Amino acid sequence: MILEDDLIYKIALSQIKGVGDITAKKLISHCGSAELVFTENKKSLASIASINKKTIDFINSAESLKRAEKEIKLMEKNNINHLFYTDKQCPNKLKLCTDSPINLYFKGNIDWNNQRFLSIVGTRKSTQFGKDYTQNLISELAKYYVVIVSGPAFGIDIAALKYEEKQEVGIYL
Repeated sequence: MILEDDLIYKIALSQIKGVGDITAKKLISHCGSAELVFTENKKSLASIASINKKTIDFINSAESLKRAEKEIKLMEKNNINHLFYTDKQCPNKLKLCTDSPINLYFKGNIDWNNQRFLSIVGTRKSTQFGKDYTQNLISELAKYYVVIVSGPAFGIDIAALKYEEKQEVGIYL
């Protein structure tokens, strides 16, 4: 897995407390890149709508960069790839959404614009039956080359990802 030089800043941007995908995109638009967000002066950051002093303090602290370093080590250990929303490989359908995630994590080679995708979202307090059903459903769909998209929440989402870890492709939000 090849990691780009500015990956730490791209991931750190999503680790800043109080900064979601829409605000992160505003920051990048204003500053020019994810890396430049972390070097921008406070006065310039304060001129951005919806950026307050508390958010600026979080941007200037090293906490989000430390968390990003841990994330990168986890990615390397588990052979997880990364795609940033400005990358040309970013799915066309996501480019149409103002609140699309800025970071996509995935395994395998994915044709982002022609592949079959299935999102798995469920309760965090699932029964064993629900977890088993989810894994059985995904195992049946695997023969149709479906890419499973899920988040890291407990319950059904984790059940989907645990099965997906055995497969060659998957997307983790």
